[in-house]
Amino acid sequence: MNPRIFLLCSLLPCLFGQQLELYLGVYEGKLRYFTTDNQSIPTPEEKAIEEQTRAQQAEARAN
Repeated sequence: MNPRIFLLCSLLPCLFGQQLELYLGVYEGKLRYFTTDNQSIPTPEEKAIEEQTRAQQAEARAN
C-alpha cells in the first residue's frame, strides 16, 4: 500500500476496491476515489472544467 494512502486511511475511513484497484475515502469533506498512487480521480464536474479550460486554451492559441 502506498504510504500516503496508508496515512489517509489511518486518519479517515477508507475502503479499497480490489476489482477497480481504487481507494474510496473522504477528501475535503467529499467522498472521492483515489488511485494506488494517491491521485484523486476527477469528479465529472472537475473533468468538465478541465476540458473547458483546455478548449479555451486551444482557442486562444489558434487566434
